[in-house]
Amino acid sequence: MKSLWTTSAAMALLSLAFGCSSESVSRRGEAAAARAVAAEPKPGDGDIQTDPGKSTDFVAPPLTEAKNNAALSAEFKANIGLVSKVSATEIVLFGKDGKSWLYNPAADAPPTQLDAVIVQPVNYSLYTLPDGKFWLVGPQALGRRKAGEAGASVPVENFNTSTIKGDWAKARVLYAAVDTIILQLDTNVAILAIRNGSPSVSQFSSTLPVPLEGGIVAAGETEAGGYWFAGKETVALLEMSGLSLAWSRAKVPLQDRADYSQIAMRIDSTKKEVTGDALLFQGDRYWSVSGAAIQ
Repeated sequence: MKSLWTTSAAMALLSLAFGCSSESVSRRGEAAAARAVAAEPKPGDGDIQTDPGKSTDFVAPPLTEAKNNAALSAEFKANIGLVSKVSATEIVLFGKDGKSWLYNPAADAPPTQLDAVIVQPVNYSLYTLPDGKFWLVGPQALGRRKAGEAGASVPVENFNTSTIKGDWAKARVLYAAVDTIILQLDTNVAILAIRNGSPSVSQFSSTLPVPLEGGIVAAGETEAGGYWFAGKETVALLEMSGLSLAWSRAKVPLQDRADYSQIAMRIDSTKKEVTGDALLFQGDRYWSVSGAAIQ
């Protein structure tokens, strides 16, 4: 099958890309304006093999209930809209109000709240990351904190979304890290990844070659630099196989926690395991390998 990796059109400099005035995208406590910065996405390489083959059974991660589940407020749990494992040890809990918490379960300490460096614009979702980084997702708009710049203003890279197929009114974020964001629209999945300073965009049908019961619940990155998409205990892996991208199917046993609504993990397809800690939200409780406190 021909490559599904695509390039977006030439990037335009959109000073009002997020549909707001310069004052509404400012540093907290300051009136400094965000500065839009053009970025030129480039295509990825290689074909995608669409035959996922047989399923591989992974080692079940030993999940333990978080120590302070009973003490967590219903408001806190309702506010968390996404959890993502952004590094080998760090998990970010993203609040719907733009606030985030950095969770390192191995440290056996409560998460640290990450202060947003801008005010969340109206009708936009703000995903605050460590070190002042963030993603902004809005109506037909996608941007992030430009790396390597500091000063009074907050420079924002605005990415052209015109070639991303699907209804942006139904877009939801499946995964957010400093250099990668994965979106699901009604018909397509889109991945924007920045590698060595160069952004590339890929998209493919949200009906994956690996059927997921209940559809895609969550997504993330693998240790091999690929991606995973999970629905209950079935995981669709998209990784390099030789010179081509290929889909594969895996089963990750979750100890009767398969009806989760959020999950953050890293997957090692070579070792057939979830590496390090993982965080899962099921019903009204958090579960992780360490069982460390959430708040």
